[in-house]
Amino acid sequence: MSSVSFSSGLTAIADGAFANTTALKSVVVPEKVTRIGASAFELSGLETITLNSVTDIGARAFASTMLTRVASSKIVNIGDGAFSDCSLLSTLDMPNLMTVGAAAFEKCVGLTSVTLPIASSIGDGAFADCTGLEAVTLAKVRTVGDKAFAGAVKLASVSLGKVESLGARVFENTAVTSVELPDTLDIVADGAFYGANKLESIAVDKNNKSFVAEDGVLYSVNDEDFYIMLSYP
Repeated sequence: MSSVSFSSGLTAIADGAFANTTALKSVVVPEKVTRIGASAFELSGLETITLNSVTDIGARAFASTMLTRVASSKIVNIGDGAFSDCSLLSTLDMPNLMTVGAAAFEKCVGLTSVTLPIASSIGDGAFADCTGLEAVTLAKVRTVGDKAFAGAVKLASVSLGKVESLGARVFENTAVTSVELPDTLDIVADGAFYGANKLESIAVDKNNKSFVAEDGVLYSVNDEDFYIMLSYP
């Protein structure tokens, strides 16, 4: 079974519906389907998918498949591990994506860049160990989870937009050389830049009330205006 046909009235694809179907190569999701369940295509041989009206993708729905491209203007939510271990995945085009689950794209080593125009949150380890990832643009993301980009060893360019919170070890073992923290940033968790050995400077927007940078060194400012060193490049 290299492809599959669906009934016209279908509105969701059930959990595990095509899991381990290694012969399955291509799927066109019917127009009325808005949700793909957890592990629906996990470990299948899927190479291409047309998502049409799908807005929600369940946990591990496409984990360990052969997909090379995911493109849809309708997707809003991606569950935990939804595309983890998709080593051939190289293109993401989801302009209306709002939430990215934990480990959603973990070990997607073919990704080289990620742009999230309106997403508001990125889960823990969402892009961890994406060893080909070089550039990330987070236009409206508010929260970035722990180790979200940890192990993305080629990640050198990061645009943080209006981020409010950076999780623990979020840029651990990346190639980031400099970073500009916006005025909206209020939380930088422990070890956010741990192991980012190429980091040379950190800058903070002058209107930020929680952090300052002096000579490229990041400090937090407590209620009594005392500085506490957070990161030293």
